[in-house]
Amino acid sequence: MLTFLKNEGYEIERKALYNDLATLESVFGIQLEYVASKRGYVLHNPPFEPYELRLMVESVQASKFITQEKANTICA
Repeated sequence: MLTFLKNEGYEIERKALYNDLATLESVFGIQLEYVASKRGYVLHNPPFEPYELRLMVESVQASKFITQEKANTICA
């Protein structure tokens, strides 16, 4: 995750990332678990079902007051 953020132009400390992940769990109830075999995190309680995400993406893309370029940026 640190490598990804660095490649995106965000320089953060490892300790800050761990604190942010702990905040997501304690404040927002988002359950993340690091899986060493996958070398990444797993979200145990996603806030949206896949069909809900598809509906949101389709709504943004079909919106008449958002340009297609902006819709593509939002949904990317």
